[in-house]
Amino acid sequence: MGGIMVVTPASSVTSKKTISRLKQIPSSEEIGEIGFVNLKRFENKNSDGLKTVEIEDILDVTDNYEMSSADFTWFYSKFTNSKSDGWNGFMEKSHNNVAYHSSKIIPVPFIKNPPSDYDTIFTSLVEAAKQCQKQVQKIVFVTFDQPLYHKAREILASIDLDNDLYNLSSVQVRLGGFHLLMSFLGAIGFIMDGSGLKEAFVKYMRKIRPKKPFLGTHMHELSEDIF
Repeated sequence: MGGIMVVTPASSVTSKKTISRLKQIPSSEEIGEIGFVNLKRFENKNSDGLKTVEIEDILDVTDNYEMSSADFTWFYSKFTNSKSDGWNGFMEKSHNNVAYHSSKIIPVPFIKNPPSDYDTIFTSLVEAAKQCQKQVQKIVFVTFDQPLYHKAREILASIDLDNDLYNLSSVQVRLGGFHLLMSFLGAIGFIMDGSGLKEAFVKYMRKIRPKKPFLGTHMHELSEDIF
């Protein structure tokens, strides 16, 4: 398994400028070990895991939509001038002077094990927690694709907060944006099955086979027609 680490701001990353001179050339085996992480075993594979997760309704369903000032301004501009910028262009101009920081992307060491294995995912979470402590952070976010995200959530749900040897309570896993969209469309397809929504997409899209995106797959077909 390979990965990258994103650090914001980029100025917080300092490179080691001095390189020590080698008096003896290391062996090929020693060089081969550089850039890899030792595998750690996940021992709680038979734990309840996700069964211990409690889901709470933190926001009541409401029909009251509070429009932001930026959205209201854009709607007013379209009302007074039909040739005004689209929403994306308007938001780009309105946030032109907002301060931001550039990020630095750093490759992290490889884990020589199948990505879908619990031990591999557990090792990556432990390494992320180490970086969190090293940088004196409280929380570190780790992004996975959908199959690995499910296992990572299961691992974190099985940890004992009173005996958290690897500080995994500081790790927050999140689903990647692409797979989040896939899951969302899959949920819509399941809920709206038989409503005629798929047939509407067939009528208004040129090449799309709507059954696939609404099953949470073949997202490229949907993106080609929409964008």
